[in-house]
Amino acid sequence: MNWVISGIVGIMVTCLGVYFSFKYIKRKNFFNALLDFCDNLEANINFLQNGLKQILESYSNSHNTELNNLVSIMKDELNLNNKITLENWQNPTTYLKPNEREQIVSFFNKLGMTDCETQVNTIKKFRAIISMKAKNCTKDYEMKGKLYVNLSIMLGVAIFIILL
Repeated sequence: MNWVISGIVGIMVTCLGVYFSFKYIKRKNFFNALLDFCDNLEANINFLQNGLKQILESYSNSHNTELNNLVSIMKDELNLNNKITLENWQNPTTYLKPNEREQIVSFFNKLGMTDCETQVNTIKKFRAIISMKAKNCTKDYEMKGKLYVNLSIMLGVAIFIILL
C-alpha cells in the first residue's frame, strides 16, 4: 500500500512539472507555426501572386490551433471588409504577452492593404521580429521548460523514496 501511495504522489509531482513546461512548449510551437505562415504568405504573394483570401483559404493546415483560429478570424473579417481586433481573437492565450498579441493583430491588419512589394517588405520585417521571438522561446524552453520537467522528476523520485 505504501508503494502505491508514494508512487501516485511521485507521479503527481512529475506531472505538475510537465504541466508548467507546457507554457514554454506552446509558445515555441506558436512562434514556429507563425514563421511557417509568414514563409508561406511571402511565397504566395511574391511568386504566385495569389490574393490574400485565396492564400488564407489554402493555409488552414497548420498544426497549431491558435494560429488556425487567428487565420479563420482573418478570413471572416476579410469577407466582411473589417479589421481584426484583439476582441475578435477569442481564446486569449496565456502564453503570449499582450504586446505580442497586439503586434500579431497589427500585422494581420496590414495584410492585403497595399501592393505586393510593400506587403512582402512588411512580411519580412514581421518575420525578423517573430524569428527573434522564436529563438528566445527555444532558449527559454531549453532552460526553463526542461528544468521544470527534470526537477519535478527528481522531486517525484525523492518523494517516492521518502514515503517508502
